[in-house]
Amino acid sequence: MSRNRKLVKVIRKNYRKFCASIAILKKLFLSLLRTLLVAKRKPRSANAGFVLPTVAMVSIVVILLTVAIMIRSFERSKNASNVRVNEAVISAASPALDRAKAKIDKLFADPRLPRSTPSDLSLEQVLSGNVDEFTFGDETQLKLISNINDGKASNTAWKYPVDTDNDGKFDSYTLYGIYYQTPTTQRRRSTLEARTQPMVVINVELKLKQVLA
Repeated sequence: MSRNRKLVKVIRKNYRKFCASIAILKKLFLSLLRTLLVAKRKPRSANAGFVLPTVAMVSIVVILLTVAIMIRSFERSKNASNVRVNEAVISAASPALDRAKAKIDKLFADPRLPRSTPSDLSLEQVLSGNVDEFTFGDETQLKLISNINDGKASNTAWKYPVDTDNDGKFDSYTLYGIYYQTPTTQRRRSTLEARTQPMVVINVELKLKQVLA
């Protein structure tokens, strides 16, 4: 059999299949048209007027639920992000807080301080005057100068190297300080002063008695 005859035979065979497929599609299309025409000619039932409001109500409820779920998921992701940031900040600040606490404990245990409540001057004489004794081996002393309070300086601040990405190399510094100067009421607080006034023990005991009473 020649190549031309084989080609004609293949074309005829495929043509028959194509015609059969067209016939099937034609039947399906006609069946669909008949179904639509029959459905259109059916009389409306007495409850036909309730279909549209019901569909609209269900759609509104679904949309509201979807929006509420999306907003809730956004809030959860934001809260999770804030929690991770807070954990990272606390983790980074904890070593500095521990160092400051150790220095404060050593300061109040120092025999050079008076046994009564020490004044700002006494704290300055012991801590600032002997700052080398309160400096750890890996720390560097810093000198802070405030633009308020006549440019007064403080040497109770330190920095130490840290490894932020845990690769065994120091790539950043943590800075912290101890501020004990009592802020006055005549002017706004300096950056080198404590944020609040010292707590008076008598007033605290009196308030506790009032609450318990």
